[in-house]
Amino acid sequence: LDAFARVQDRFERAIAHEREFVANLGHEIRTPLAALRTDLELLESGAPADSPQRARLQRALASVDAVTASLEAARRLSARRRAPAQTIDLAACVDDAWASLQALRGAGALRFANEVPPGTRVAADRHALLTILRNLFRNAVEHAAPARCTVRFAAGRIEVIDDGPGIAPQDLPFVFDRFFRSREDGSSLGIGLTIVKRLVERLGGTISVFSREGRGTRFSLRFPVGG
Repeated sequence: LDAFARVQDRFERAIAHEREFVANLGHEIRTPLAALRTDLELLESGAPADSPQRARLQRALASVDAVTASLEAARRLSARRRAPAQTIDLAACVDDAWASLQALRGAGALRFANEVPPGTRVAADRHALLTILRNLFRNAVEHAAPARCTVRFAAGRIEVIDDGPGIAPQDLPFVFDRFFRSREDGSSLGIGLTIVKRLVERLGGTISVFSREGRGTRFSLRFPVGG
């Protein structure tokens, strides 16, 4: 029992240290991000309407907001308590998540369709849901494009579907593992899908993936409370 108590104590101290590190890192990054956003807003306001410069600045602003949202998601992942759900416009959230990735290399090769009915309301943590959707869309850009990516909401489930090359059967059980490297072609999935799974579970939800080689991939998310 004493040995178990010592192991538990070390584990709890390690978790506390991780939470403190995430909080400190977030604080250090938020300050320069806020200054960067202010400068970008000033430049954007002075750029000619419909000009390439204005569009680039708007993409830069969206990227800053994406980083800020990811920091907030990391903070909430490390928190002891789940953040309270908000009633949000799901279709607008999907559009915002996709808009924030327009500066991503290869995004133009993904034909995106938001089929969530306008005005659909769900109860969720908006920062976390944005991060989940961004990572799923980024995964489609990096591993499915050129392809079509469609987002749907039905029967309480959010589905992100692409008609890309699909995932090899031997890889499918491991796609949520951190830095998993495909046995098929050696490519790495990084940590994007790992973050997705952890955030979904942190929200009390579940995520599943279905894929067939040559016939695309479908991620299905279900949360305990819906709008």
